[in-house]
Amino acid sequence: MRFRAKRSALLQSGLRSEIVQLRDLDREERCLFRNLLADYVSSQVSFLTLDFALACSRVLTGALIARVFDENGVRMYIPFQKESSPFHLTRHATKVGGHLSDRFSPAGPALPSAQLLVLADLLKVDTFRFDHYAGSDPREGGGDEKITSGKIIRIDRGAEDYWASMKKHNPDFLRKIKKRIRGLAQQSGELRLDLNVYDHRALDQIIEHKRSQYKATGVADALQEQWTRALLHELLDLRDSEDLCPLLSVLYAGDKWVASHFGLLGPASESGRVLSYWFAVYNKEFRAFGPGHILKYFIINAAHEADVNEIDLGEGENLHKLEYLTSDYGLSQGLSLASSWRGFAGRCEHAAHWRLRGKF
Repeated sequence: MRFRAKRSALLQSGLRSEIVQLRDLDREERCLFRNLLADYVSSQVSFLTLDFALACSRVLTGALIARVFDENGVRMYIPFQKESSPFHLTRHATKVGGHLSDRFSPAGPALPSAQLLVLADLLKVDTFRFDHYAGSDPREGGGDEKITSGKIIRIDRGAEDYWASMKKHNPDFLRKIKKRIRGLAQQSGELRLDLNVYDHRALDQIIEHKRSQYKATGVADALQEQWTRALLHELLDLRDSEDLCPLLSVLYAGDKWVASHFGLLGPASESGRVLSYWFAVYNKEFRAFGPGHILKYFIINAAHEADVNEIDLGEGENLHKLEYLTSDYGLSQGLSLASSWRGFAGRCEHAAHWRLRGKF
């Protein structure tokens, strides 16, 4: 019954698709991709840009793009990447960038709830696992979708205005940060932020500390696979991209390293740029001073130097995000199945893999 409903949704939409290599998009199509993204996707974050997808394609052989069209021409582009099949029985895919990407959306009109169900058919795979989708509300899509939220720091009126608002609503928190800044400066020297550093060794330091943090806290290592680390270095080299810009920031107290952050700036616009807050690490020697909070404080204060009007903290409910946020936005995640027996088989394969992984 469900397979018939999805076939019907795809037929009613009139959409068809072709799967091509990202590098095979010619100049005209790349321009169309960027125009569709600018016209239809309100949040101009780096993870949705063509240059982010192209960077993924240079480190991943399975990074592809679906050209989706109807009788009137191309309607949207959907970058994605193939996933390994747990038992090599069915074909799986997820958003381009996989678990490293903090946002998913086609470059084009938002997909209605019914069409979320047919993503796997459009991408010509058996299952398509999506998350961080900020398009239409999928709650009536009927199936495997889950609603979460992302957190935002708005500083379009400047850091001074932001901290004035913070002082009014959460004075104790701001007072604590400033006290820790004074204490750290007295112990180790004046604090200094290098906002925009181009140094692959500094990025390696972030990767090394982040992986140690994952191990110490028992969290799955998001940077374990070689392609994930290669992608970060590939992105750091995109200094002249028209879509995104890497921002590697390093905080010092005197001549001692305190903390670092590697994030991505989205496309430039009249209102400013969105900074995706991504990988932050700190020196354990200064743990008592809350170096993560101090780093964020300095980045917020220097944001105007990079024309940042919004900092996207991504999905999550931890205090490091909740204490700073000024607003949030809806996100959804789910699993789209092909409208054939292979879609059902793919779902069973996913379920079996997760159950076995919990036992071994």
